[in-house]
Amino acid sequence: MHKIQKAVVFAAKKHATQVRKGTIVPYIVHPLGVMEMLIRAGASENAIVAGILHDTLEDTNTTYAELVKNFGKRVADIVRACSEADKSLPWERRKIAALDAIQQCDDEDILAVFFADKTHNLQSIHRDWIETGGEMWHRFKRGECEQMWYYGEICEIAKKKVKTIRPELRGLLLGYWWEFDKFNKHRIEIMTDFDRKCAGIDREDWDPWYDEEFLGLTPWERLMGIKEKMKEQ
Repeated sequence: MHKIQKAVVFAAKKHATQVRKGTIVPYIVHPLGVMEMLIRAGASENAIVAGILHDTLEDTNTTYAELVKNFGKRVADIVRACSEADKSLPWERRKIAALDAIQQCDDEDILAVFFADKTHNLQSIHRDWIETGGEMWHRFKRGECEQMWYYGEICEIAKKKVKTIRPELRGLLLGYWWEFDKFNKHRIEIMTDFDRKCAGIDREDWDPWYDEEFLGLTPWERLMGIKEKMKEQ
C-alpha cells in the first residue's frame, strides 16, 4: 500500500470516534484537509504523511514508537514536533511553547505541516463563526481574545518565515497570512457599537493585534497587555 494511503487508513481508524469541536463533522476531515494543502503546495511525501497523522500523538492513543514502526522515524519526528509535549500545562503556557518552537524551527517539513494545520483550523473557525454568530468561541478552552491572540502570533511568524522558506512552500505561509487577515477584518467589520464599547475600541479601525502599543513585546506580554486594556474599559 502507498505510504500516503496507508497514513489515511491509519488516521481514519485512530480518529474514528472523534468529531470536530462542537460539530457532527468527522474528525478525519481535518487531517485530509491538511493533506490536500500539503499536496497542492508541493510538500515532500514525509510532510504529507505527517500532515495526515499530525494529531494522532496528541489526540489519540498512538505512540511515537508506533509511528516509527509504521511510517519511519522522519515522519514520527515531524508529527512529534507538531504536537504539544505536555497537555497538563495551562493553555497559555502550551501555546507560548508552541510559538517559541515554531519561531526557532528551520525544518521546512515541520513548518509546512504546522502552517497547513493552522490554516485549515482557521478556515474552520471562520466558517463556524459565520454560522453561529460567534457562539462557537465557547467550544474552546479559551475565548475570542486568547484565540485571536494565538492565531495572530502565528501570523507574525508566517510573515518572517515566508522570506526564507523555499519558493514552493511560500504559498502555505502566505495562505495562512491571508486567511488570518480575512477573518480578523471580517470580525472587526461587523462588530456593533456595543461590542466595540465592551472591547474598549474607540475608533473603527482599532485592532489590538496590530496596536503599536504592543509591538516589541513577547507573545505573553502582548496577550496580557491586550486583556488588561480590554478590562480597563
